[in-house]
Amino acid sequence: MVRRKLHELSVLSFNLLAPCYFRHGGRLEATDASLYMRRLEALVSPMKAEKSSILCLQEYYFDERYMKRFESHFPGFTCHLAKRPGLKEDGLAIFLDSSKLTLHNYTQLDFDKAGERVAMLMHLSIPPTLLETHTHSFMERSFLLVNTHLTFPHSDINRVMRMSQIQTMLRAVHAYQAKEHLQNCPVVMCGDFNDIYDPVHNLVLEHGFRSVFSDVHGREAKITHCNHNNSEVGVDFIFARIRSKHSSRSQRPTTRFSKARSASSSSPRAATYCRAASRTRRA
Repeated sequence: MVRRKLHELSVLSFNLLAPCYFRHGGRLEATDASLYMRRLEALVSPMKAEKSSILCLQEYYFDERYMKRFESHFPGFTCHLAKRPGLKEDGLAIFLDSSKLTLHNYTQLDFDKAGERVAMLMHLSIPPTLLETHTHSFMERSFLLVNTHLTFPHSDINRVMRMSQIQTMLRAVHAYQAKEHLQNCPVVMCGDFNDIYDPVHNLVLEHGFRSVFSDVHGREAKITHCNHNNSEVGVDFIFARIRSKHSSRSQRPTTRFSKARSASSSSPRAATYCRAASRTRRA
């Protein structure tokens, strides 16, 4: 008989709210290690509960003690970092479950100091030994991953920066796919986009990406983040572009939010992707 097995790949995106920006009673949390280390423990608890294979983090604090403690919570994961330029103390991080993923290429995207922001572009694949059959081609097992944190739209010049940042990311994805002949491989783009009502969101959709949350629930999430203006907004996204001729509605991802608002201004967003594989088995 024919049996179908689903191979799941879960991606989590989370803005951690770096201690260099978080204030306790008028002082920065970064001035008291006991405060930010205690909050770190509260942050990782819901993240570990998700059991995600990929963690895309924003506002990751580049403090040696902080990073060492954070990494200790995820044994078996490899950690890749992209610090913001200049004197900024935070940046991006991607944690990968090395038992489930193979990293083929990693590129840090710099935005020519536009907003002192960065992005991370990775080419990953699922090892054939984890799939039910070994007939999947390298392209079918491959996908690209992008993690970023865009500039906040304080003013018109910031909005110009945001467009420049997203265009740089989209060009980098296109160039890598063309170079490696991976035009049809899936692309997952996630992070803190800091707005939904400007042209950046629409430009991403125009390039064939779909918001995972919107695709599953029929609307965008209304609240994912409480910003520095104390406004509750929906600005954290996981976008996906899947061009495989084998994709179907039954393979759409699922999404969920974890409860971690007490430890960060954001809630971790997770998406689970399913790959179907068939085999013939004698009863």
